[in-house]
Amino acid sequence: MAGVEMSAQQISEFFKTILEIPFDAKKDDISSRKYNQFLELGQAYSTSVREGAEKNSVWAALQAVTRYADHDRSVQKGSQREDVARFNSAQFGTGDAIKGKAMQLLLPMVKDKVLIAA
Repeated sequence: MAGVEMSAQQISEFFKTILEIPFDAKKDDISSRKYNQFLELGQAYSTSVREGAEKNSVWAALQAVTRYADHDRSVQKGSQREDVARFNSAQFGTGDAIKGKAMQLLLPMVKDKVLIAA
């Protein structure tokens, strides 16, 4: 995945797809919540690259989504401690769903280029 490149435009469209933001939406057409999530994904991408993920790679895009879903995104904790709520979301809830969606979108880009265990 680190060896498969994505353009900056592809990465932006990938993040928009994850967040269900239309590609042609203008900033004023996007809710503040969705726009902030988009910015947070961009920050997660920058952090992933700074920490060693290959810039403009499928791996960096996936790591950004994982970082965002597991560490950056707010979670509803209800009566749970925040760390427990974050773990449950990341492993079983909406965080898991976001990461699954990312994999569904990215695997076709690498399926002919890398060995994927069945």
